[in-house]
Amino acid sequence: MSTKTITQKQMAFYKLLEERKKDQRRYVATWEFVGEMYISQLNTWVMMSYKCPTRLTDLFQENPKLLERTEIQGKSGATYFAYRIREGGSRSDIEDPTLLNFLLKIKSNENNTKKA
Repeated sequence: MSTKTITQKQMAFYKLLEERKKDQRRYVATWEFVGEMYISQLNTWVMMSYKCPTRLTDLFQENPKLLERTEIQGKSGATYFAYRIREGGSRSDIEDPTLLNFLLKIKSNENNTKKA
């Protein structure tokens, strides 16, 4: 999978997956979805653009059983959304087939890396 085929939506999803590994209860604020990110399972760097937080809204609406969000207040006093994968969320909660294929690709590469 080349970098060009990794969408902003997939990058947002990957960020949520990685954060879930660290702390399942933590919500990730929208401003954390901009910048460079390394996807170790694909051995590639990607750039999450300013469009990436918008893709979170798409993910949330398209996969209502998978994600949850809450409003938080930033240091400036502005209100933002923060997202996480629901506790107990699983691949069966993914309704977007492209997103599911992306997850399966990551898991496959993760398993191959562990075997090597």
